[in-house]
Amino acid sequence: MTGYHTVSQSHEDYAALELLSSILSDGRTSRLYRTLVQDEELALAVQTAVGFPGSKYPSLFVAFGLPNQGVSIDELEDAIFAELEKVKDGDITQQELDRAITNARANLVRSLNSNMGLAMRLARYHGQEGDWRRLFTRIDDLQNVTLEDLERVANQYLVKENRTVGKIVNRSADDDVAEAQQEN
Repeated sequence: MTGYHTVSQSHEDYAALELLSSILSDGRTSRLYRTLVQDEELALAVQTAVGFPGSKYPSLFVAFGLPNQGVSIDELEDAIFAELEKVKDGDITQQELDRAITNARANLVRSLNSNMGLAMRLARYHGQEGDWRRLFTRIDDLQNVTLEDLERVANQYLVKENRTVGKIVNRSADDDVAEAQQEN
C-alpha cells in the first residue's frame, strides 16, 4: 500500500484526484486492472482511492495491490509506480476522462434517488464542507476537470517525496526452518 499526501475534498484539486483514481482503478477497463491484472498478470487485485481514511481534512491518495503467485511485492510495486509515471507524462486520453466524468456524475445522481440517499448526501456535504449546497455544484467541479489538471495533480502529489509505503510480507516455511536452526 502506498499513500500520497493530498488535500481535503473542499480543495480545488480534489475533483481531479478523484477522477484520476477512477481512471486508474475503477472497473475492469481501468488502467491498473487492465495492465497489471489482465495483461501482465502481476496482481490479483489492484486499487486506488482518494480521501483515505476520510476527506474532510487533508488525507491520502492510496494505491494498493495484491501480487499474483510467484510475483514479488517489489515487482508489483515497481509496476504500479510505472503506471503512475505514464499518467504524469500525460498518457491519459480524453475518452478515459470523459468516461470517468460520466461515471462520477451518474454515481452522484444515483445516490440521490431515495429520501435516505438525499438526506445522507446533504448531511455529508454540510458536515464536511460546511454547506449542503456544495452537493449541487459537485457535478460542475467534475465536469471542469481537464487532461492538464490530471497531469498537474499527478506531478504535484504522486511523487516519491510525498509518499509513504507499507508492505505486508508473509514468512515462508524456509524462514521458519532457518530460524529454528539458529535457535538450536
